[in-house]
Amino acid sequence: QEVRDRQVQEQLKAQPNALMVYAKGLCCPSCAIGVRKMLSRLPFVDTEKANSGVELDAEHQLVTIMLKSGSQPDLKALADAIDEAGYEPVHSYVWRDNKVKTSKLATTAFRMVP
Repeated sequence: QEVRDRQVQEQLKAQPNALMVYAKGLCCPSCAIGVRKMLSRLPFVDTEKANSGVELDAEHQLVTIMLKSGSQPDLKALADAIDEAGYEPVHSYVWRDNKVKTSKLATTAFRMVP
């Protein structure tokens, strides 16, 4: 966890308009492409950025989401999208007041699969 926290601190300090998520189980870059696909559909993600605004860091199990200017992320939709892609959304991280702010993420306990 300490290594992940340092990585989050470094990344968000360099990209304060981003949001990061600890996606438990994200360990293979090619398998995680579904995460990018699901997240790039969300209205607050800046898909004009490289990789549709979603960077994947399988080594630290982190997803970096570039936010559209002036937009507010919907953490419930974000958590649901990561869950739909097959990973467990644990925490979100944002850069506020020169420090990392962490929020616990939760998904719907029971979801219907068509």
